[in-house]
Amino acid sequence: MEKPAIEDDADPLAVKFGVGGTQAMIAILTSDELTDEQKINILVELFGLSEEQAEKMLDGGIEDVEESDSENAGEDDSEKADAESDE
Repeated sequence: MEKPAIEDDADPLAVKFGVGGTQAMIAILTSDELTDEQKINILVELFGLSEEQAEKMLDGGIEDVEESDSENAGEDDSEKADAESDE
C-alpha cells in the first residue's frame, strides 16, 4: 500500500515539520555519509514526501550550490567585497 504524499498547498514544509523537523531534513540533504538513494528513501519514509518531491529537493539543492560556486569561481575576496559594497 502506497503512502499518500504530502500535498502541495499553501503551507511550506518548514511550517508542517517545525524547526526540529526542518533541521533534520537539512541534515539528511547535506549529509556526506548518505547516498542520494538513501536520502530519498529517508525523505519518503520518514517525512512522507513523494519520490518526486524528494528527488526535486535533492537535485534542486545540488544544482543551486553548483551554480553559485561556478558563478563565484575566480573571484577573490576583494572583488566580492567591491560587488557587495556596490549594492
